[in-house]
Amino acid sequence: MRNPFVSILIPSRRTTLLTATLDSIAASTIEDYEVLVARDPVWSPDWDDSAQQVADKLNRLAEIARGHYLMVLPDDDILFPWSLVEFKKLAAAHGMPDVVYSAKKIITARGEHTYETIPCYPWDAATFQQVNPVQGWTALVKATMWEAAGGCDPAQLYQDWMFWRACWRVGATACRTSVPLWGARVHADQVQPSDPFHIEAWRRMRLGDPALWG
Repeated sequence: MRNPFVSILIPSRRTTLLTATLDSIAASTIEDYEVLVARDPVWSPDWDDSAQQVADKLNRLAEIARGHYLMVLPDDDILFPWSLVEFKKLAAAHGMPDVVYSAKKIITARGEHTYETIPCYPWDAATFQQVNPVQGWTALVKATMWEAAGGCDPAQLYQDWMFWRACWRVGATACRTSVPLWGARVHADQVQPSDPFHIEAWRRMRLGDPALWG
């Protein structure tokens, strides 16, 4: 069997949300993908233990993935039926860059659509100092770029942000679209800006790359 266009990697810990995530993939209008799920039913409240679990899941999944591109899809995110075909078209139109990303929609915990769209941002140093340009994990990244960037870093709490930063630092090419191609669900255990987790995550990012943060 030929390799699929994309391997979708799901590091899952919330079974109540996972079904809707899988259903959203199954509704895709193309079939050129594979889905790999790693689920650990034990979730530690310790930040470092949790970060290690997520990194281990994603790095193990990336090792066995067969896709030309990888897409991390957390279990509280969903795709739309047209998402994969549009990601594929976008990649082809821009010469198959290392990273392909889009704006996102905010979705209710039950998967109901809302009208709020969160933009994606330019792929540059100024953006990385302020915000994750991808606004999450959900984007295409070449399997070769995943390896070049060092995979998911267990020492970081905002692992997606610092992963995209690592891709940018090793020269990844990227393209983006303002059209939302995925949805992030709002639910009870999301981190708020005032949480100690958020403060510690920012501290680690700055320590992890002082040349960027100044």
